[in-house]
Amino acid sequence: MNAALKKLFEDYFKEYMELIPIMATFIGIHKYNHLYPNYLSEQEIVKNKIFYKKYLNLIKKINKLDLSKKDIHHINVLKSRLEGDLESYKYPFDLLPIDHFNNFIIDHIETSSGKSFLPLKTNKDFKNLISQTRSFFEVIDSSICKMREGISKDIVFSKIIMKKTLKQLKNVIKTKNYLVSPSKIPNNLKDEYLEVMDIQFTLKIKKMIKFLENEYIDNCSDDLRYPGGPEVYKYLVKNYTTLKNPNIPKIHKLGLDEVERINGEIDVLFLTNNMKRPTNNQLRKMTFKSKSNIINDYERVRKIINEKIIPKYFNIKISHDYLLKKVPEFKEDSDAGAYYRMCSIDNKRKGTFFLNMSDVEDHQTYSTLSLSLHEGNPGHHFQLTYVNDLDLPNFISYCGDEIAYVEGWALYAESLAHDFFKDSKDEKDIMFRFGCYNYEMMRACRLVVDTGIHYYGWDFKKCFDYMKQNTTFSKKEIENEIYRYVAYAGQALAYKIGELKFKELKE
Repeated sequence: MNAALKKLFEDYFKEYMELIPIMATFIGIHKYNHLYPNYLSEQEIVKNKIFYKKYLNLIKKINKLDLSKKDIHHINVLKSRLEGDLESYKYPFDLLPIDHFNNFIIDHIETSSGKSFLPLKTNKDFKNLISQTRSFFEVIDSSICKMREGISKDIVFSKIIMKKTLKQLKNVIKTKNYLVSPSKIPNNLKDEYLEVMDIQFTLKIKKMIKFLENEYIDNCSDDLRYPGGPEVYKYLVKNYTTLKNPNIPKIHKLGLDEVERINGEIDVLFLTNNMKRPTNNQLRKMTFKSKSNIINDYERVRKIINEKIIPKYFNIKISHDYLLKKVPEFKEDSDAGAYYRMCSIDNKRKGTFFLNMSDVEDHQTYSTLSLSLHEGNPGHHFQLTYVNDLDLPNFISYCGDEIAYVEGWALYAESLAHDFFKDSKDEKDIMFRFGCYNYEMMRACRLVVDTGIHYYGWDFKKCFDYMKQNTTFSKKEIENEIYRYVAYAGQALAYKIGELKFKELKE
């Protein structure tokens, strides 16, 4: 990489961290821990637009004649991200600042807990949190103003989504998970900490609760479609899938075809192994007896993957294995059954696979392999840690990502189970393969249901009936999936779209 291009990438990364300091804190750069810009203010919006345009102009001036293919690829990645971020300002996302799946208040509570990526050990750490939280209050106030503007323009979230958001926030007030133990607070900061974190933060959350309860929800409708019209949804689909001009009816049809194909492959799996295909009701009952049983089985499966599956398919190594942890209690109602959080930029905080353990009955015994392949190795952890270990421009890993690439890889990683266990007659291995088909089926259903909601106007019952017919997930899990698609429109399409591209590239 030539010096000019290297400097451009380094300058971009540095300015990005200054622009979005919470991202710097998240990845382990702690010089901005005291900051929390009000990204909903007109001043910050203008600053962001200027930043994106500045680097788009700098990219245009680069002479590509002497650059390697890899350098040109990195330029194209940056250009694509900048164009997508700039385009997002055409749409009214600022009027929709909070929902149950993307709840910035819950995110700050996790930050404040001392159990996340903001350290809370020293005097300076607590000063940083207090300063950051004072600035954060402005975001809460601005979000209420923006949502009032949304009401006036009839750009509001669905009623069911905001009721879940309200429930989340009420639960937070009950538990106050944003407060650390008094024994951990430095004596010289105790009064200020309690004033800001216990009194003022609590009042701000209550202010949001009151607004949602008395104003906002009454102006929401039962329509599940993403607010703002079909052009907004088309942008979201393009953004998450990276398809240049997505054909939404074609994506819907692809989902229907994939559901039919996967159902056929499940039939073949049981038929060729002289097993009767269990009913969905029977499969839903194949659950663990306790939370400790779940954790133990995930550790057992991790060993199988690391010792047998990874060596068969990969000749590369990564710097560290993932940690396995329970989702924090205050995030259990976010509808995420599991998620992965990548390591810090210096590898001091290890990559972590989080499991939602709120309900033991949501964990089927045949699902541990597929979920481990997806969230752990060779899925998210393996992929993102490998990239982090490489000598690549920092912006590639830490200034956004391409959802179809990340989630598409993780879903592709699940499919390796079919090749690995193809000759096994062991019933556990066969059920593991079924578990992988079952999760793939859910991702295929997402193509149908997400587009069904936001393009064809499906109601909740139609979505629920379709998913109940085609998956083994519990009533609660299916409902949570639908809530997710309503709030996080288009994102769920990225898994299947990305996976099919990986399979095409493999061929």
